Amino acid sequence: MNEKPKSKPKKSTVRHTRAIQRDRTKRPNTLPPDDQIQARLHQAVHPATLNQVAHFHALGLRERTLNLPQLDYVGFVEGDGIGKGAADVIVAEGFSGNIALKATEGTARQINEFLRAALSRTWRARIGYLFARNAFRELRDKLDPNKSNGGVLLGLNGIVVKSHGGTDAEGFAYAVDVGYEMVHYDLLTKINQMLNRDGSTPPSAPTAQEAVS
Repeated sequence: MNEKPKSKPKKSTVRHTRAIQRDRTKRPNTLPPDDQIQARLHQAVHPATLNQVAHFHALGLRERTLNLPQLDYVGFVEGDGIGKGAADVIVAEGFSGNIALKATEGTARQINEFLRAALSRTWRARIGYLFARNAFRELRDKLDPNKSNGGVLLGLNGIVVKSHGGTDAEGFAYAVDVGYEMVHYDLLTKINQMLNRDGSTPPSAPTAQEAVS
């Protein structure tokens, strides 16, 4: 009678965790020199972006924005505050902001599928849907990412609206509507007037060609 080969014993999770902790204690606790940080930063970020960030920092736009009377700065916002409406505008860097958007889109689509499956499971649920059909349609429209399509790129000397690459024709039309409303309500002029209440006009940011030359 053939015997099955004995499986190798699994490594202890506790010992593995302790090994990781010992490895961390050997790492230096001090930050690398500033010149190394700057070198790594210039490798990861395009020179034009670094130049424009330095330009806006020199203009003091952050201080101007935080002191605007129309702005009620609420500070940092937790992830659950995005859906709760903790702030009208939430600023994030590209990587974490994209994760938040994708997670929200996926959750909205998942809730839509759950509702559809639950309302078609029994005849009682189908009858209940007939009475609440208008309310469910409003909920579906609010959860539809295509109806919120169109990201505005601010800080430019023109109007740029970024559409989601995976949207359909209806979603692209909503992105076009965003651009139309920006032109119709003269959004760029209003932002410039808010940031320059003293009447001065800040010089335009350097172009990418000027930044790398």
